[in-house]
Amino acid sequence: MFFSKDSIDAKEAYEEIGNESVLMLDVRTKEEYASGHIEGSANFDIYQSSFVEELNKLPKNKKCIVYCQSGGRAGQALGIMKKNGFENVSNLKGGIMEWKEKGLPVVH
Repeated sequence: MFFSKDSIDAKEAYEEIGNESVLMLDVRTKEEYASGHIEGSANFDIYQSSFVEELNKLPKNKKCIVYCQSGGRAGQALGIMKKNGFENVSNLKGGIMEWKEKGLPVVH
């Protein structure tokens, strides 16, 4: 799947779990991540001063799904990523809150 839009819904994102060509990025704090996250996601805390530096270590041509608690921070991260050359990024609509509301699995 090629993301041609800025947001993706939980069902579409769930179908991408395990797809090696897709990076799932959780931009919440370490504590929030530890309290429950989407399987296979990597934690890149948007509040850390090293956020952009850490992002720039990732392959910019991979598909990325970015999420947070409800979508706000992920939207900010999406803008930062696009400014830094990431071409194919989507914000998970409603964040992990909507993910959980849909009954999708969370890793603790």
